[in-house]
Amino acid sequence: MSWFSKRQALTSINHYSRKDTNHHIKGSDTAVNRRTLVVVPFSVVIDDRLGAGRLDTFTTLTDTELDLATSANWDTVTPTDYTVAATRAGKDFYIYACIQTGTVPKILLSATATAPSGYTTANSRKIGGFHCLAYVTPPTWIADTVTITNYVVNPTTPHANKYIYKCTARAGDYKTDATTEPTWPTTPGETVVDDQITWTCLANAPTNLPAGHTFELFTMGDIVPRSVWDQLFRPICSPEGMVWTGLSDLDDYGGAPVWQDIYLGGTNTGNTSVHAAALKGGLTWPNTVVYGHGFGKRLLKFREFMAGALGCNIGTTIAGAASPGYAYATIDSAGRAMLSYCGLWGSTGISAQWLDDTQPLVLGIPDTGELSDVFYDTSYGKMQGQGTNGSTFGRMLGGGWYGGLAANNGPHCSSVLHISYTGSIAGERFGCDPYFH
Repeated sequence: MSWFSKRQALTSINHYSRKDTNHHIKGSDTAVNRRTLVVVPFSVVIDDRLGAGRLDTFTTLTDTELDLATSANWDTVTPTDYTVAATRAGKDFYIYACIQTGTVPKILLSATATAPSGYTTANSRKIGGFHCLAYVTPPTWIADTVTITNYVVNPTTPHANKYIYKCTARAGDYKTDATTEPTWPTTPGETVVDDQITWTCLANAPTNLPAGHTFELFTMGDIVPRSVWDQLFRPICSPEGMVWTGLSDLDDYGGAPVWQDIYLGGTNTGNTSVHAAALKGGLTWPNTVVYGHGFGKRLLKFREFMAGALGCNIGTTIAGAASPGYAYATIDSAGRAMLSYCGLWGSTGISAQWLDDTQPLVLGIPDTGELSDVFYDTSYGKMQGQGTNGSTFGRMLGGGWYGGLAANNGPHCSSVLHISYTGSIAGERFGCDPYFH
């Protein structure tokens, strides 16, 4: 039973109800299960069934399984075919109940937020949605470069199927060819020798995750488990690009039950969490607060940040130690996907994210924008502080950044900066409280 359902007696609103469990993915054990959505039994009122202004109730009595690779489960496969993993990677989709003959609704998936293709808001109703796992964007291959085992790269011209290439062997000086990029294979498992490096072609997936990580077996286009929402289990704001960050049974973690953005804060007219959106960054703490409020979101408390960041990379920065510029699904300097257990990308080692917590600043340190290690050290990251003349309190940031000491970065890593700071250290990730009925 979910955190949400344990804390409310009803599992219904005025037009929608369901059994006391959430819609969910079928499982993580097989490729089919990871891309199959299970819609639990529900009832929904849909307007104007026969064009006569009547309100009719449609009901399902058993679980409905929807494989994303099956065209019949989608409203349309043109002009974009979302049965193909690469086309749905990093995108949000919606679950609709649609009118058909009888009292059982037709359930369709759609990329459209208003009504599925062939239907209108009068003969369909949106009941939920989900997000699909983004494709990993590794750094581009570089000539004459020392490469570590397990490091992952993109060709200078990325493959349409998003294949990526992992260093599986090396010799000699451990360098790539001094001038010539290899001819990249296009079948997963095939290899190519690049001077002293052997690259293996991989289907696009979060790379080098530790055993037991939630996303160890997932590939691009699979359903992000904690992104599945419906009208009874969702954030107050629009739910696109967000995940629930409780424990595995969706209970609260450390008193911090909250929905969080999957991606670092991006510049977008409709959402703060969009795959491949340009990173916002560079905002003061007050302006970051205002930016989030414009989307019905807020900054995270440190305990909430830690809950969402658990399972991310520790002691590393983003590959290349530079801002990616966009809200990509990135890898770190060891070739590991920068992905947390909940499904958050880039929690540590890219941008330190402004938090809502106040922390004393260390006085006497020049206000240069640099960080000094002054607080505590754990295996999950180091707390740091930065002083300003005459200031005694600043705002915390979580996760560490690409230009700092890599060893400090982790889910418990925090920094302290003056609220007027606008440098490259500071970024944002927003959260939102659950929507109660």
